Amino acid sequence: MKRNYLAAFVGCLISLAPLMAQAGPFKQIRSQNEFVDRIVDKSLTAEWGKMVIHSDGKISGTVGSQKMVGAWNWQGKYWCRNVRIGKQEERGTDCQKISVDGNQVEFIRDKGRGEPGVLTIGN
Repeated sequence: MKRNYLAAFVGCLISLAPLMAQAGPFKQIRSQNEFVDRIVDKSLTAEWGKMVIHSDGKISGTVGSQKMVGAWNWQGKYWCRNVRIGKQEERGTDCQKISVDGNQVEFIRDKGRGEPGVLTIGN
């Protein structure tokens, strides 16, 4: 069952790739201040679930019906996070390139060299 959620999560990220090619020009967020202003303490949603990146350095949300918790910090020009979904082990720290286009935010794993994912920024 745990693997099904992970597979669904990864599948959703992969299925977003064609949509991202059609998206407008994403602009990279390069500072913690800009990240806080644009992203922090707002609801972020995608087909796989939702999350909030909190100003206190914590992350909360859901992936499917499982709870997601974690922590984040800013390093250089990257958002770095470590999350745990349900009772799974922590994922390990991953620093990601963050870019925005309107109310869309793109997270690209492995400092911009990995798999991308797009979430919608709410209130």
